[in-house]
Amino acid sequence: MEPSLEESVVSTVPLHINQFPNEIMEHIFGYLNLEERKYASLVCHRWNLLAFGPHLLSEVVLQLTRPALEELKQTNRSYRNINCRNLHFLTNYLPFLGPNLEGFQCKESIFRHQLREILKLAPNLKSLNIKAYYDNRVDSEPMPVMNKLVDLNIRGDLWFSEGFQTEEIFPNLSRMSVDFSTLVGNTRVYEVLKNFSFQLKYLSFDKYDKAPVAFDQSCFPHLNSIRMNAAPGELRLKSFFSQFVNSNLTNAHIDCALEDDILEAIAKICDKLEKLHVNVFLIRGPGFASLVQLANLKYLAICGPFHKDFTEQYIKPNNTVVNLEVTVCRTAETYFILLPDIIDKVIRSFLKMKRLYFNKPCGMFCVDSPSALTALVNVEELIVNGIPNITNNLPGSSNLKRLHIYNSRPYQMLDILSLLERMPALRLLDFDCDLNSELSDVFHIRRKFPHCLVQRNRKPEIAVRLEVPM
Repeated sequence: MEPSLEESVVSTVPLHINQFPNEIMEHIFGYLNLEERKYASLVCHRWNLLAFGPHLLSEVVLQLTRPALEELKQTNRSYRNINCRNLHFLTNYLPFLGPNLEGFQCKESIFRHQLREILKLAPNLKSLNIKAYYDNRVDSEPMPVMNKLVDLNIRGDLWFSEGFQTEEIFPNLSRMSVDFSTLVGNTRVYEVLKNFSFQLKYLSFDKYDKAPVAFDQSCFPHLNSIRMNAAPGELRLKSFFSQFVNSNLTNAHIDCALEDDILEAIAKICDKLEKLHVNVFLIRGPGFASLVQLANLKYLAICGPFHKDFTEQYIKPNNTVVNLEVTVCRTAETYFILLPDIIDKVIRSFLKMKRLYFNKPCGMFCVDSPSALTALVNVEELIVNGIPNITNNLPGSSNLKRLHIYNSRPYQMLDILSLLERMPALRLLDFDCDLNSELSDVFHIRRKFPHCLVQRNRKPEIAVRLEVPM
């Protein structure tokens, strides 16, 4: 049936952006980072409400660095997460913010009675990150039960003190982080973690080498993510990971210098890993080969120097990893030899890669970018750091949509123009340049290539912070 003339006319009338429903506008604002949202909020009253609506505020952490209670009372924003450095004036904020709070972090040490008041005033907390210590005062009043809290960052010995029933206060906890450097040899940590073992899905160990006890092979049967910092000796680490045979562990972040045989053991035991971040003492062949052969691996971040005995016999094609991060570090000259062709072949071996982050710390070695970068026909996002002459070593007419360049000078604005002409699919170019460069050059690039967002001197945003409420 042919549409009527009236229907045809109506269907072609463009909508003004302010005619979009609130739900669509909030979805659009969700693609903006914090700084961009702050600018958008200045357009009009409606945009101010939507850019920092309740849904989007869950991603914002309010930094309470000075008394600002009156400003908070005047704002129409319901902040969900706060980071407080001074516990003294926190008591003035909690009655005002408490019912809406979902995340709370405080760097100052607190005690049991102070923790109880915080939990009372913020009953809907989902995340808690504080340093709590035990004191000798008599305090028999029970703690409130926090049924909604799922993420707890443990620092201090209050959590493991006698009579403090952590598992009863947080019955639905599924994510836990423990800083062993603040526990001063408290052996009750084993008992508390054992009580949570069957419900934990994520576990983070900071300074695990200072853990007062070793954890046996039946501690965490349902864990799917683990993060470790400063791991203990080789045998203790192998013993810890042996519990994950036939487990559901899919995410491991091990931020300590691992030996090659540890990598082989982890790859053999945790065969369901999908995301792996490892810091390697020396990248030899067998350990690397075992990692890339993991059948389910989609994200691999590897940091460390290549050993002089690393040869191409250990490089096998990989068809699973889509996100690769490589940081080439330096160690003693007797162990480290730069082999550009090896690095090229390592990068080329990941056939399905969609995102590559290649990091070479400044001063490492003076060579141009790996020639493998010219063959990245499937990569959609490329982040390079510390590679000179990068603009001359990228492919033309590729599928690359997002390019971030840091510490990779020297290059000129003409290089940027040439790069954009060779890469018509590019939609985001984020680069550093000489601060003395004329801003008019950047504006000229933006006018000539309106399809691509060009910005300079920006760093990848890790976390958003809001210092003063608007």
